Amino acid sequence: MTSYVVTLYKLFLGEQDTTTGHYQVGYTIHSIEMPVFPAGTRIGLSNGYYTRYSMTGFTEYNVDEGDVVLDGLGRYYKVLSLKPWSVGDELAFYECELEQQASFPFIAGFFGFEDTEHETLSCGFADGFERGYFAL
Repeated sequence: MTSYVVTLYKLFLGEQDTTTGHYQVGYTIHSIEMPVFPAGTRIGLSNGYYTRYSMTGFTEYNVDEGDVVLDGLGRYYKVLSLKPWSVGDELAFYECELEQQASFPFIAGFFGFEDTEHETLSCGFADGFERGYFAL
């Protein structure tokens, strides 16, 4: 099976600004597996499932709306929504609606992002983030 390793920029909120009330935005960097397909791609057998979003990612890792994915071709995607799929009472994977972005960071005011060596996550991570980067 082909490995679809992508870089996940996991969104988190930092301290709240006392003047504006806005929270500082930051990202932690992780490597995960997530194949990304365009709309209408057939997944599975001949009577399989077809992707319905303009770009769809599938992963078993914990992703959230607002996270950013960087694929192996240097394309950035923002996670717009996700739908959990399960078999019985066990989570099988998440189907993520992705929107391609021209560049990253695409948040206004983001300054000084540094991509250093990052951690590979296992499937069952909780809140063990290794490093955060904040927007100013």
